[in-house]
Amino acid sequence: MEKNSDRKAEEYPRQSSILGTPCSVRGHDATVRRGQLLEVRYLWTPAFLHVDTHAPPVTPPLYGFVRLKDLNHRLSGWFSLEDIGLKEAKGGGGGGNAAAGTVSPPPCRSTRIHGPILTPVYKEVTLGMIRTRREEKLLDFFEERLLRDCRTPTTIRYFVYLCKFVFAPWYYAPYGIFHREYDPLAPISMADQERQGLRLSKETGGINPFIRDAYLCPFSLRIYSTLEQMQHGTRCYRAGRLRPPGQEIYRDESRGFSMFEVNGSQKVTYCRHLFLIGKSFLENKLAGHDVHNYFFYVVCLHHRHFPQYTDDPSAMYFVGYFTWEKQVADNNLACIVTLPCFAGGATQQKDSGGSNGRPQLGHFGQFMIAASYELAYRRKHVGSPERPLSDLGASAYDRYWRRVLVAWMHTLVTESTTVVAVSDGDSTDDQSVIVEATTPAKGRRSKRSRAGSSDRNSEADDDVDVRAAQTETLKVTSVRGIAQQVRLEEPDVLRTLLNMGFLHLNAEDRSLRLVIPVPFVRREYERAREQAKDQTRAEFEASLLTSSGAAAVMASSREQQNQPGVAR
Repeated sequence: MEKNSDRKAEEYPRQSSILGTPCSVRGHDATVRRGQLLEVRYLWTPAFLHVDTHAPPVTPPLYGFVRLKDLNHRLSGWFSLEDIGLKEAKGGGGGGNAAAGTVSPPPCRSTRIHGPILTPVYKEVTLGMIRTRREEKLLDFFEERLLRDCRTPTTIRYFVYLCKFVFAPWYYAPYGIFHREYDPLAPISMADQERQGLRLSKETGGINPFIRDAYLCPFSLRIYSTLEQMQHGTRCYRAGRLRPPGQEIYRDESRGFSMFEVNGSQKVTYCRHLFLIGKSFLENKLAGHDVHNYFFYVVCLHHRHFPQYTDDPSAMYFVGYFTWEKQVADNNLACIVTLPCFAGGATQQKDSGGSNGRPQLGHFGQFMIAASYELAYRRKHVGSPERPLSDLGASAYDRYWRRVLVAWMHTLVTESTTVVAVSDGDSTDDQSVIVEATTPAKGRRSKRSRAGSSDRNSEADDDVDVRAAQTETLKVTSVRGIAQQVRLEEPDVLRTLLNMGFLHLNAEDRSLRLVIPVPFVRREYERAREQAKDQTRAEFEASLLTSSGAAAVMASSREQQNQPGVAR
């Protein structure tokens, strides 16, 4: 036994040098991609009741976390060591030379890895951690430690939700604060090592060498290592009240979902679990331990969508949430998160039975964006989302802004039956925008230049084609005037119109022209109307929102007066 431990002690420094090595990994679709190995851990499995107590326990399998190269970090994750091939030295012909995105034979399993290899980042003490600890600022210390830990892999392999959907977390989240078994720095006892058949070397520090799957409770939002633990926790949670602890402010009976408003200063534990879910899918989210400064708007599905999960008809299943920071008028949304299995346009999630499936209702991101703007409007604000936006968030907001502007353009085109020029009465400091509508002429045909014809005739034909479209001036306004009518911020309106290619700058007089292609606007408007009728899409209806927004403002004002010493 002593020789075995001495051999492991000698091997550990060499094993640690493997971290950061280029590698190739085979995904679930048999595609081989290049990446970088960041950590190696055991996959924890529940201990079964052995019939033969004298039989030696089976050593759990090893998994490696691979940060994929040239791809979004959301695709990185834990892969079985059998699917990982380390790049060998020159002439070794390792699997790391496979081109990204190519389909090839699975990489050879590396024989150099014999046990868990933990990243040394956990032992680092940053300058920010030293400063905040010396100043005894506990929340700031947590934020600094989270900044350090964001460079490490998550200790959760998969989330299991509603016993149906299985999806991987995208980024690290500090679940170890509430759940010791998911803490990468938690010590592991000798009894646990013997139960799993492990003999860890002293160099590992005796800390937790496992990754685990997490069963996510749809009501308390806690995670559990086993299904039995989650079922027990669900029965005990809030004495059977299987819904968020806040006030229900939106209810759509036809589609079967609701939205709740939760004050972060009143339901601290629940909101911190919301933060952990958000951090699992948002790379830039850091402020989460201090949830007192936020209102959380939680979206849930009604019981009828998953009646097999529980027999309580009042149950509400968590879908996603967005937050608003109190007393901040410039931003109407701080962060927005939707579980991958409910996100519109996402790939189908694999359920626990091995088959692919999708819930009956999706596209909650657009619903929450529309709700955030309506709540801000009822607070007498407009606002914009807090920056920076993730790539998915920017794409979702771009779709929403385009949809709002298309609806405004359609109204403008429909109401204007004659050529008219109207001024909004904006300030003279704003640059005027001439709104024009273009409609292709009926019976228009493209003309081609005949062989032997002169260049002058060809240019004349082109001019006839360009001017064949009918153009009429609808309005004289400004970007500020448009923003006020659609209830958006000016920069968002300007950026969206430029991206759509509708806003043009005249090189001669430096005037702005908003050219509305009528066929495109009508087509997109009809498409939006059809989507609004779709019962599989979570569409926002302002008439169903019961909150005036003033209650949230008054509550945050009272809290600020009662706690003048709390730092924002």
